[in-house]
Amino acid sequence: MAGLIRENFGTRDADDFLLQLERLYGGFPETITQDFYPVLHAFADLVTKESGRMIGGETALTPQIETFINEYIDIYAARHCGSSLGQLRKLVNETDADILEDVLLQRIGEWRETRPGKIADDEAIRVANAVARENWKQQGITKLKWVTQGSKICPFCKQLNGKVVGIESPFLEKGDVLKGHNKGHWMSIKGKKSHPPIHKGCRCAILPLIETREIFNKANPEDFIKQRDKLPENLMAFVTPYSVEAYKRKNIELFLADSGLSGFGLTPDKELVSVFSLPGANQGRAAVKKAVEKGAKNLDCFDTKLVEFYGEFGFKEVKRFQWEKEYAPKNWDYKKFKTPDLVIMSLKEKRSMGAGDYKRDPNLIPVKPGEENKGSQAFQDLADEFISVVFGESTLERLKRAETEE
Repeated sequence: MAGLIRENFGTRDADDFLLQLERLYGGFPETITQDFYPVLHAFADLVTKESGRMIGGETALTPQIETFINEYIDIYAARHCGSSLGQLRKLVNETDADILEDVLLQRIGEWRETRPGKIADDEAIRVANAVARENWKQQGITKLKWVTQGSKICPFCKQLNGKVVGIESPFLEKGDVLKGHNKGHWMSIKGKKSHPPIHKGCRCAILPLIETREIFNKANPEDFIKQRDKLPENLMAFVTPYSVEAYKRKNIELFLADSGLSGFGLTPDKELVSVFSLPGANQGRAAVKKAVEKGAKNLDCFDTKLVEFYGEFGFKEVKRFQWEKEYAPKNWDYKKFKTPDLVIMSLKEKRSMGAGDYKRDPNLIPVKPGEENKGSQAFQDLADEFISVVFGESTLERLKRAETEE
């Protein structure tokens, strides 16, 4: 590109120069496809494994995913060339002839310095979410949730955080408008968005929601404790380890899911106790929902993610106590959980369970309840690995030279 500008621009008019650009970019999509395919294919393989693992499904690339990858690369190549050609065409049409060469060379220089990193960053997020969505769709997932990541979240992404849609439906339609912090600060959506990113530097992710409906029946203390004590040691610290005798003495009514993977207890005054869901069961919300249906009114929990979790069901903080080491649960993990307050919560209102929002419908849950950030972080880690691979194999460096120097 730089050679075309320096060697020929002075002897050609603008129309002739644009014609040369058209010819140059006419063959460039093939270059992009050849260089990007091996890297994107490897990355898609990683995403397929991770997204399949998240739902306990298939983790191998299918012919359908292979076709999706090929189509994605073709679309990306066309999008990349269209953007490049559009930028250059605009400069040619809007810049005075006497400074046009310098302006074009400046733009090429900017591409050389910043574009490879931007491409790797944006495409990693786009590919991770696109491939995961396609994989989940093929494996029967019907709903997706948008989640933000990191401590600094832009006002546009914040409005999408937690939004749930059918997997065939976009999160945003063409023409939708997202408002910013200030009046006059807004984003107009140019085309439907079925997954992140929605802007440069967007680090959001989508997660699958799995519908689960468990039946809870009364259980005797022996059976309840047998299942409850299958919790890992660090999670058992969050459950008061009542004995058989204690459950009986306190007249605690116990309930177990048919699967035996989750359960809860209710005292005579409707205090919710002994809530548990074994790792991978994804039944915590279903258990709390059933407890509320059976009259749960009060509970206590540590001020970790549990306060927010119970808040989804209408429980509100009424009192809190500072951590006291002498009353710390056995085997408490201080490194991971620090020293949180003990929070007393009371059910102030029964929340409306609107379909489509897992926070309002406990039967729709992220793959790992209360840990959805781990799912999105997994894709972020894969994206970072992809960026490293891209630069390590110099794929973008080759593309950079092909577009800006040849």
